[in-house]
Amino acid sequence: MKTDHQALFSVLLLGAVTSGQVRDVVLVSAGTDDPNWSGIFLVPGRGGPPVRLLAQPITLTNIGLLPGNRQYCTIGGGTAPYPIRVYSFDRETLQLSTVHTFPWGPASGPYRRVYSVTADQEGDLLIAAENGLWRSRASDNSYALEYLENSSLHFKVLVDVDTGDYIVDMGPMRVTPAGRVSTIGGGAVPYLGSQDPASGDFLVSHGAWVLNFLFRMSPSGALTTVGPYAHVLAVDQEPSYAGAYVGIVPNSLNPFTHLRLLRLDRTAQPVTTLVDNTHTILLPDLVLDRSLNVSTKSAGARNRWDVLVDFPNAPWRPYACFVGMSGFRPGLPLQDGRVLRMNLDDLTWVALSGAFPAVFQGLLGRLDSRGAAQGRIDLNFLPPASRGTTFWLLATALDPAAPSGIAAHSDPWVVQIR
Repeated sequence: MKTDHQALFSVLLLGAVTSGQVRDVVLVSAGTDDPNWSGIFLVPGRGGPPVRLLAQPITLTNIGLLPGNRQYCTIGGGTAPYPIRVYSFDRETLQLSTVHTFPWGPASGPYRRVYSVTADQEGDLLIAAENGLWRSRASDNSYALEYLENSSLHFKVLVDVDTGDYIVDMGPMRVTPAGRVSTIGGGAVPYLGSQDPASGDFLVSHGAWVLNFLFRMSPSGALTTVGPYAHVLAVDQEPSYAGAYVGIVPNSLNPFTHLRLLRLDRTAQPVTTLVDNTHTILLPDLVLDRSLNVSTKSAGARNRWDVLVDFPNAPWRPYACFVGMSGFRPGLPLQDGRVLRMNLDDLTWVALSGAFPAVFQGLLGRLDSRGAAQGRIDLNFLPPASRGTTFWLLATALDPAAPSGIAAHSDPWVVQIR
């Protein structure tokens, strides 16, 4: 008789038809010459008319997903004497709520202008601002601010899916969660867009929104030219027949302000035009809709995390959350053309076996009516010498009738032991 994890592995290898989910795009824009282009929009992943989810009453300049996958994070304000506000946007109710307000002023934290905010493995907020990189302790609801890097302006912050470190542009720089800062490469100043988990490279561009040249930047900082005129802000999953890269490209009418939203292949060739705009759009940003299918947040103690699994389109389906320490490249190729970005190892089977319920809980089960589930990983017992060690999570929603037995799968999520 097969064990549970052997049966699960068999399910992963079923099927032999081409599949792949083309995810929709959530776009935020601060349009200036057409009030209809100010707000938060849902753009169909294969093209079609955008749907405005929120008529923007204020200038919002960033969009990202918070742990749990149901709340979007965005920011606004920051011009004296107005405070900077971090907002959550509920994808189901379409309500915008204030998460926290930072008073304006150099002594108060991020000031004058904030460009980017994202969440890390603890659920804390990383804020790229005009005066450096900040971390706000959202995980304990104190929102206490820490200065992590204060040498320059940063437009974008990402969490490196290979290491768990923070990557900022206008340097570019690598900042560890402990606050150690190092310059990447020769200190060029590309604009950071996204990270491609297939290679680990960062997609960066020169020239902001005007006459962009798209480059791949290796973790060491080496730049390779991909193509012209693109600022890639998201990477969709394989197979990439619909265009893996989603980016902003100047419009020939006026490349300074009129922008197109395109899907491109990995050579930066256009595949699908999602939005071809003839109006001014300032400070656009985007994220793939409900794409944070697995994430973590602090469970109240060091190295103890709630594991949040969320597949909104797969209610009541069985799910499996894989844990591994061997990275996620090359991953597990499926017969339908998709790739599970997880290298299965001994830890994977130990975590799924149920043999250590005090350490690994809820990694197998059934999603609820909303397509959500919650587990826990508790490594609070690890000694200080383990700090900096990384492991990865990948979640799947299972369906024997789906290609390869998998209705949907997440991107890899990195956790760094602290």
